[in-house]
Amino acid sequence: MNRTTLPLNSVYILFAICIGLVMPSLLSADTYTVINTDDSGIGSLRWAIDSANGRSGPDDIIFDIPGPGAHTIHLSSALPQIGDAVIIDGYTQSGASMAVAGIPAVLTVVLDGSQLIEDAGLWILPRAPYCTVRGLHIQGFRSAIVVAGSHNSVEGNHVFGCRLDAIFIDGEFNTIGGPTSAQRNVVAGNHNGISASPWSCHNIIQGNYVGTDPQGQSGLTTDGKDGVGLGGSYNTVVDNLIAGYEHQGILIMRWGEDYPVPEYNMIERNKIGMNIDGTSPIPNGAGITINSGRGNTIAENLISGNNYHGIVITNDFLLLSIGNRVTANSIFSNGEIGINLYDRYSHDWVTENDPGDIDTGPNRLMNFPVLTSAMATPGRLIVKGTIDTHNPKQAMLEFFANSAPDDATGYGEGEIFLGMASPNARGKFTVTLPPVSPGMWISATATDSEGNTSEFSLSIEAQGPGNSK
Repeated sequence: MNRTTLPLNSVYILFAICIGLVMPSLLSADTYTVINTDDSGIGSLRWAIDSANGRSGPDDIIFDIPGPGAHTIHLSSALPQIGDAVIIDGYTQSGASMAVAGIPAVLTVVLDGSQLIEDAGLWILPRAPYCTVRGLHIQGFRSAIVVAGSHNSVEGNHVFGCRLDAIFIDGEFNTIGGPTSAQRNVVAGNHNGISASPWSCHNIIQGNYVGTDPQGQSGLTTDGKDGVGLGGSYNTVVDNLIAGYEHQGILIMRWGEDYPVPEYNMIERNKIGMNIDGTSPIPNGAGITINSGRGNTIAENLISGNNYHGIVITNDFLLLSIGNRVTANSIFSNGEIGINLYDRYSHDWVTENDPGDIDTGPNRLMNFPVLTSAMATPGRLIVKGTIDTHNPKQAMLEFFANSAPDDATGYGEGEIFLGMASPNARGKFTVTLPPVSPGMWISATATDSEGNTSEFSLSIEAQGPGNSK
């Protein structure tokens, strides 16, 4: 049988033609320019979103509104929901500039929803992945931005004065903020800051200022409820400033008995209850609360200046909060105790150890270590004590130094993380840690092999030359 072979360059041309016919939207993006502040009509933001929705494939919406200063778009009805991939870029407007280290963004496109009652500002539908909303000042809506799709980015926006959520996530693999100053969202003066539904998983909330002014120095939220709220699982909240909320800085919570349990969220390297410099308090109610969550991790955060407990782990809907690991944080100068395992049926504040650690409750009411001595010698700190729990050799102990006991109960918080160690099979330990000055107060926590972290131990004073007792 005879076979006809096409030249290689003909194959390439044929392939390119097929790609162009099948996926034209991947080869180019249309640009729609907003040239006025009208609520509707050609050149308006409403027209641009309608136009982008009417074309399959990615599009860009940019701004070129004449005149200096900020330009406010007053809406009398809700904008069209976003139904296809689009980049809405407020930084394209003249006079706008991205934030850099120490200098806030200048935003010159204002989206105002004060004439609306129940509507959101921008709503990204589930069928619209890979959208970006950046460089807008949004105010006065019920919620400013709703992200119901996946793989979207919300960055560099300022959101103020919304009656419910500044940003609401109801999808997966979205990024709110980012690692650079230019990507930082500033959300304040809203009832809630950034919230995520029970079906929101694998999202990243990073580098935002939640509850403060754009400089990160003053609180602007006077009646806000929660700074960041997570109802879903596998989300990451990292490197944010969260301050000034009446209830919690961060809340991980099961929404109800018929909703999934929020699991395996990572809360890492946030500043909660302080200004961006970590020098002045901007209190939340509590720093972080986990209500009926499992397997979540709270690591390397600064949690200070809050009015109540630093961290609360509690139960609701008859489901135990277990496996929630608290590790290597700096927790101090909060109004109540550093970590509270709150069994609302029997315990509040300090939960005393029980023999054999057989009781149950939040984080299985893991027993805390009992410190018996702390000796500050030149070049090292030697701490001795015991832990009464199941399989003590598998427990991980964490040690902290504090400038004061930090609580009227005498039970410490954890201002300076010193290190980790494990006890022996009988629960006894002698640990060598980095040096501290005599007179510092030493505290500890314990975490079992399932990730259940205890409350802080009773603090003891480090002894040494000049203050031995």
